[in-house]
Amino acid sequence: MHTFERPPKEGDAQHTLLSMTTTPGLEAVVADEWRRKSAPAPCQTLPSGFMGRALIQTTLPPQPALGVARSMRSIHHIIEPLAATISPEPLTLDGLEAQVAASVPTSALLSAQTPFRVTANRRGTHPFTSEDVGRRLGAHFARHSGAPVNLGDPQIDLRIDIKDQSWTLGIQHTRTALSRRQQRPYNHPVSLRPDMAYAMLHTLGPDSPQTLADPFCGAGTILMEAASLWPDCQIWGSDWKRRAAQGAQANIEAMGLDAQVAIREADALTLSAHLAPHSQEAIVSNPPFGKRLGRGADYKTFFDAMLAQMERLLCPGGRAVLLIGRHGPFFDALKHRTGWQVRSKTRIHSGQRPLMVALERT
Repeated sequence: MHTFERPPKEGDAQHTLLSMTTTPGLEAVVADEWRRKSAPAPCQTLPSGFMGRALIQTTLPPQPALGVARSMRSIHHIIEPLAATISPEPLTLDGLEAQVAASVPTSALLSAQTPFRVTANRRGTHPFTSEDVGRRLGAHFARHSGAPVNLGDPQIDLRIDIKDQSWTLGIQHTRTALSRRQQRPYNHPVSLRPDMAYAMLHTLGPDSPQTLADPFCGAGTILMEAASLWPDCQIWGSDWKRRAAQGAQANIEAMGLDAQVAIREADALTLSAHLAPHSQEAIVSNPPFGKRLGRGADYKTFFDAMLAQMERLLCPGGRAVLLIGRHGPFFDALKHRTGWQVRSKTRIHSGQRPLMVALERT
């Protein structure tokens, strides 16, 4: 990971403000992970105005705060906020440049020897593109500081995010997303991202399980994330497609986790033939939905059979976290079964907007 640094400013020790990007819907997971990792330093979460952003204010000084942020598993990028504005009128390039110039003193940000770039992300309807913003603000900062623009290897990456008439500007301290941490030879067509896998494991609760299963493992993202978090946990994964099971096995071996993680080619609806009854403390999985089950699939029957298998495998008090795309059939199946408590439901605002559902076996 390439990082971008600036020297601490006077007064930074009183509080440090960091903005962290994540999958929309996981903002609360980010805030909770921060509290766990930064304790006992006081912190508070602030409204960011952008979905997929967690804004943290902490009493940690800048460098220790960045150290905590770089250790986090639920985020993509770390941004040090510099300015934020809601424009009273629709934004134009001229108006945006004027507002940035009034909000961010260039002399305090860049010197003539500081190579930099401007990265722009835009949502909404505007008379300009993200590329237009990057070029205009890059020229503005270069003109007022004498600093050279370097798109390939900048010392400072200025990131501006625009949504409708709002914008935020900050220093991005990560070049490669922290969620791109699994280097693997096999990629499943619908693989989870590691930040989503972490969020599901995090949602299990603070106590690490001794045994965990993922019966729809795909490329093994959840398995690899769980093994990285809990080296003493025995982990079992399966997929009914041979190519996926073999690919997940290759990924596990590439990560050096094959002593901790076992992979099988198996149908998730017949797992009781492979695992002992009540042998699993946790099940974390992304069951198929959409094209993966085929046109005209009976999802209620599928979820009913899946829950029956989970009941056989989970020990009393066992926990499960599932990513559910077909909400209605799942909860219809769940209400006809006994011994389940729904602990939480979290809407994920990406893709097909699934629900992350946390269950407990009572």
